[in-house]
Amino acid sequence: MVARAAQHALELSNHTAAVGNAVHAGSAAGDALSAARAGTVWRGEHVQAAGHLRGRSSPLARRRANPYGRRLIR
Repeated sequence: MVARAAQHALELSNHTAAVGNAVHAGSAAGDALSAARAGTVWRGEHVQAAGHLRGRSSPLARRRANPYGRRLIR
């Protein structure tokens, strides 16, 4: 849904909205993949979700995930 909004905003030359929606879409996709791989969904405060998932993941998964998160916000 958010990815579609990003595409629509880009078609309208609303670059600010397109970039914002694209970042949100990437973040949502990352959240979905993390929850699926961890087999759990965090229901507490959003700020604590990363720590919860980090505690449920393997060291290899954490090393592989870091570059993707940094790339998304550049």
